[in-house]
Amino acid sequence: MASTSATPAANGLARPSHPVTVSGVIEISALLPPADNRNYTYRSSTVAITCNGWDSDREAEYDSTFTAYCSSIDAPLDGHCYVMKSKFLPDSRSAEYAMYHEADHKILVGTSDTFAGTLNNNTALTGLGVVTTWTTIPDDATGKSTLCFVMQHVDYKPQIREDYQFEIEYRIQPTRNLQSAQGLIQIGRETLINGFIVDWDDDNTRWIVEVTSVSNCTGRSDSAAKKLVPGGQVTPSGRIRPAKHVPSPSPSKPLKSAKSTADVKGKRKAANQDPAPDMEDEFDSDKEEEEELPPPPKATRKSPKKPAKPRAKKAKDHEE
Repeated sequence: MASTSATPAANGLARPSHPVTVSGVIEISALLPPADNRNYTYRSSTVAITCNGWDSDREAEYDSTFTAYCSSIDAPLDGHCYVMKSKFLPDSRSAEYAMYHEADHKILVGTSDTFAGTLNNNTALTGLGVVTTWTTIPDDATGKSTLCFVMQHVDYKPQIREDYQFEIEYRIQPTRNLQSAQGLIQIGRETLINGFIVDWDDDNTRWIVEVTSVSNCTGRSDSAAKKLVPGGQVTPSGRIRPAKHVPSPSPSKPLKSAKSTADVKGKRKAANQDPAPDMEDEFDSDKEEEEELPPPPKATRKSPKKPAKPRAKKAKDHEE
């Protein structure tokens, strides 16, 4: 007998997911032993995030692990550089972090000796989270302020099979393209951020990201009331399903067939009718001319005149 399983009603709400992903070029500096002796297992290597510091005064390289669940054939090579995109799980007590990637989705761009690109401040980050606090850093030179805010993230960590919670600090500079985006940041609001990792904060043990774009999502995380349009439904997981679209009937008038031939009376009758909107100006002058023309006279047939009879000659005696 086939068994059936019911999906928990609040599955989407019981396990929130606010992940962070990073992308860019990484350099494999060392290969670490696999997690076990199986062919497919967790295989890690040592990589680094290189930053110049928020004020470009503390250049540093932060090493950690780059992990994938794969075979030895798909593992990265030591001393090579790859373009990658991976899940980012930083430690909440130190500058260590873990990157989890798919082994099939990496691009070899050269070796450590041949790659000539710049890695400093070029680790891109995309983070979805909830804003918890914010403050400002004033700039006396420009009279404007940099907005600094902290977002809380939570994501699943594969090796421990548990949800992992951490915080990251984001900063929006008052530039021409981003100054208006500072007003989008609100405490308790779910927000999507794009930027670059530029520094590590030793005092608060969290990474600092320079923001390049901001996008608000669903609103305040503590808002339980959801707007429901008329005819809509709410699924057990809390997702709003709108009402079905019902097209309204649109009456259509049949087109009148035009006469193949037209006489004078038909022309005069058509002139008295309203012309089509897009041809009104074209027929205005013709309409006036046809209305002023008098009706043609009726043709009458006359009988031909009879020839006149010759007069009779008077008597000669009368003439004489």
